[in-house]
Amino acid sequence: MRERIGARLGSAAPSKPLPAPKRSKVSLSRLIEAARTDPGKPGTPQSYGAGVRIVETALIDEGLLSKTRLDGHYGTDTIDAMSKWQERCGYRGRKPGQAADGIPGPDSLAQLAAKHAFDVEA
Repeated sequence: MRERIGARLGSAAPSKPLPAPKRSKVSLSRLIEAARTDPGKPGTPQSYGAGVRIVETALIDEGLLSKTRLDGHYGTDTIDAMSKWQERCGYRGRKPGQAADGIPGPDSLAQLAAKHAFDVEA
């Protein structure tokens, strides 16, 4: 396709293929730390912003988190959304009827990452 477009525009096609796009990476340990310590009040800095925003975007795409909560803070709404995701993955709380805790674990985060094209680091 590039060759055809290049021929029409009168320019040569690139000599080598473009590199594959880089996938975003999320640190599980930093995400857990954010979930336990970053309540995220409006106007406060985002200490774990990039990884949290990637996860929040995936949770929004799953219909578990409101777009208005995409703020880079792992606050109560993000914990609730992750809890719902964990329950979709088959996880529950320690007691019967108890909801999942919303703190990301390696399996539930890996399933979210696989579905939404990001990588998980330890």
